[in-house]
Amino acid sequence: MCDHDAKVAFYDSRVRVARKAYRCLECGALIAPGVSHHYKVGAVYEGGSHRTRFWQAILCKRCERDWSILTDAEYREVRSDAECICYGDLRDRIEQAQEEDWLKEPADMEMYLRWFTPDPEEIGVDPRLLPGGIHPSEAWRLRELPF
Repeated sequence: MCDHDAKVAFYDSRVRVARKAYRCLECGALIAPGVSHHYKVGAVYEGGSHRTRFWQAILCKRCERDWSILTDAEYREVRSDAECICYGDLRDRIEQAQEEDWLKEPADMEMYLRWFTPDPEEIGVDPRLLPGGIHPSEAWRLRELPF
């Protein structure tokens, strides 16, 4: 959903309450009915033509907060607004910001660790299973349980 060279026709962002189950575009977490989420919608003009391409993104609260933290870090470094917010590329952009040493505030590092904490097996530690024998890396599946 990134259009570096495209001209924006319109953009809107709202907080909505889910009426059905959705998946967050960034982390894949389940957004259950009745839970608030961030809904982004927009359109861009493609090339020199008068064709318009529409897009939408549904983000959980955590991913919306992480986008905000990331764009604040980018603003501190380059002293201008974020060039482009490419919904669906949050993990890659956080990794790039870490490589370029933009993440200096405590909130920046917390965001980085949320996305890049290694699984226990990767660092040679036996994982502690969650109740029900669920591996910590699969904890998001707990959100899928029917209420």
